[in-house]
Amino acid sequence: MQQVLFLKISSDYELLLRFMFLKEIKVSYLPGVLVHMRAGGNSNRSLKNRIIAHLEDHRAWKVNGISPKWYTVALKPLRKIKQYLIPYKPAYSDNIIIKTFFYPEKAS
Repeated sequence: MQQVLFLKISSDYELLLRFMFLKEIKVSYLPGVLVHMRAGGNSNRSLKNRIIAHLEDHRAWKVNGISPKWYTVALKPLRKIKQYLIPYKPAYSDNIIIKTFFYPEKAS
């Protein structure tokens, strides 16, 4: 019987874990930017939401049978701090999709 999860914030993260670890879908590194995401989603709306997301990440690991390394548990929330401190301005010239479709000669 499948377990139903009610994750308000980390459902996309749990789905990615399920694909990679339970369904063994292969992933590869793409050396380029595909999407520029803006900070300020539901998980970053407040400190309370950030804590809820961290707890949901733990539930996602547990339900998928994953025991993350100590540094994953520590660094995953810490790497979010810069989103609050440093304004991010995307460099669209690094976007691999834009390079491929609009400037194919620069897509290398």
